[in-house]
Amino acid sequence: MELYQRSVDNAAVLLALSDELSNRNVPRMRSLKLDVDAALAKLGRERPLRSAAPDSPSQPDSIAKARLPAIDGEAVEADSGSFYDEGDNFGRTDNDVDQTSAAEKPAGLLGGMIRPCGRLHDVPSRWTPQVRREVELELPKDASRIEKFISALRALVKDMRRRNAGMRTITLQQGQAIELDGSEHGYRFPYDGDADLFEGAKVSIVIGTRTAEGRIVSVGTGWLIISLDDDLGSFISACILRIDNTAMIDALADRLGKVKSGESRINLSIADDVLDNSEVFSSSEYSPTDHMDSSSLNAEQKEAVDHILAQTITYIWGPPGTGKTHTLGFINQLLFAAGKRVLICSNTNQAVNQVLKKLCETFGLKHQGLIDGKILRIGTSDGIPQQFHEYVTLDGIVRRKSHGLQLRKTQLLLEMETYRGKAESAKALVERFALL
Repeated sequence: MELYQRSVDNAAVLLALSDELSNRNVPRMRSLKLDVDAALAKLGRERPLRSAAPDSPSQPDSIAKARLPAIDGEAVEADSGSFYDEGDNFGRTDNDVDQTSAAEKPAGLLGGMIRPCGRLHDVPSRWTPQVRREVELELPKDASRIEKFISALRALVKDMRRRNAGMRTITLQQGQAIELDGSEHGYRFPYDGDADLFEGAKVSIVIGTRTAEGRIVSVGTGWLIISLDDDLGSFISACILRIDNTAMIDALADRLGKVKSGESRINLSIADDVLDNSEVFSSSEYSPTDHMDSSSLNAEQKEAVDHILAQTITYIWGPPGTGKTHTLGFINQLLFAAGKRVLICSNTNQAVNQVLKKLCETFGLKHQGLIDGKILRIGTSDGIPQQFHEYVTLDGIVRRKSHGLQLRKTQLLLEMETYRGKAESAKALVERFALL
């Protein structure tokens, strides 16, 4: 808001700000975007649509960008065509910003790089919250780490339910019935709130005196899909959604219980390394400079890639705009080219889709990996450009790969109808023969 108020007459800044706000879904950010677009209209400017060259789905990260001050803690970037006249703070490229020391950076200009590997001596010590009360876990002294986790998770769920902290309520309106696989009844509600919802959470719908149990199927941009055990009709005008926040914790405790009993397996050695923050080195024959062009990476990003290849566990830290997604996209390219399998996961769909989008744009639609359906998005694909849906979603891959089979199926169905007609005629002749 402060940047908008200071730049209400600066079309270049407003254009960049409008472009950034178009990616924000929080209500106050959308409201701010309306104000920015209105200011642009007064100046006789419109936000330009981005276009890319025919052979490149998107502009690469290496393109020169200018930086704006932060919006809610995130740096804002604009295309190199949008240079600003507000002093010397703008009009620099990313390389100019990255190569400028902190002392030389103008006031109000946010920049940064991926932090170097190893212990960070120039950041505050880790904050440890004060424990308000202790909970005794009934465990033997020689209990394993997994047993401690299970017991702690059960105690947490019990405490949340005792304090009634496990339930939240949200008012939903205009729910449309949709088809879901199986016997569940699906409903799609408009939803633009910023509450922390997660897929798979147990929920209940309350309409007057009636209650139906269900779960959250998907949380997308501007909508929420819920499956219910009961059929509540084709349209729900208004209802109250009750969310059980303990469901995910319960599920985690159940999963760890299966691991303990041997029913399920996870890589406990990696889990221990994460918890102990161990530096476990592994032999690696990969080097970005040996296998593919790494010119799009700066020095810090190359160091991060080398660190990822050399160690079992690596943390990449950096403020917005330092190229973390670009670095992850590059390392995925490298591992994919080496024939390795990669799992990309996150606690939000947007984070996964950003990495996948970067990978698809880098590969292009003619890449053999996309053609063969070797890059698969599990879950919601909102945020991925439509042209990639046929190549990365399960339904799209099946539809695209089975195109020839579908044509053959149609042909066989037509032939079957022909034979069915002949069989009916023959059956009639046999019946007449029997009468004779």
